[in-house]
Amino acid sequence: MHPFSSWLAKMLHEHKSDVDRLLNDQTALHFLITWSLFESKCFSGFLRAKCLRAFSDSVIKEGLSTMDLGRQLEHFHTRYRDGKKLGNLLHDDKTPTAVVDEFKRCLTVEMSNLSARDRVFTVVFVIYRFRNNMFHGNKRVESWLRFREEIGLCTEAMQVFVAHSEKLRPSMQIAAAA
Repeated sequence: MHPFSSWLAKMLHEHKSDVDRLLNDQTALHFLITWSLFESKCFSGFLRAKCLRAFSDSVIKEGLSTMDLGRQLEHFHTRYRDGKKLGNLLHDDKTPTAVVDEFKRCLTVEMSNLSARDRVFTVVFVIYRFRNNMFHGNKRVESWLRFREEIGLCTEAMQVFVAHSEKLRPSMQIAAAA
């Protein structure tokens, strides 16, 4: 059997050196692990686009500070106001039109004028789309490496949401060893 990186490079028709770079960079691994916790903890195991607004409302009512999402919001709001970058985010999008329209509406509002729920919605929408693009879209190794900054920001935002949820509804405590 070939080492994993050789096998993966062959399966993806990629250069082994690019696959090695991806595997040595923990960004994708961190996203995947955090996504699992985020989806499980914040969405009862399955995130659907139509739940994004309700989630945004819920965490704001629970007292989540959007200041904890400031870097992510600023980056995503600025980035996706660019039509080409927005097109890449929504590539092969099957997200319900009403949800996409809500995101686009948030992009038309100056960031300083966004409501708290719109701030959360903007960030969580980008996380949702990145997850879909990573799992269902272009799986080229190069794209995972090219969007390293955005993937990292998504991971950081998911950490905020998971920690907030765990603080309110603890469920990840490790049982004491017998």
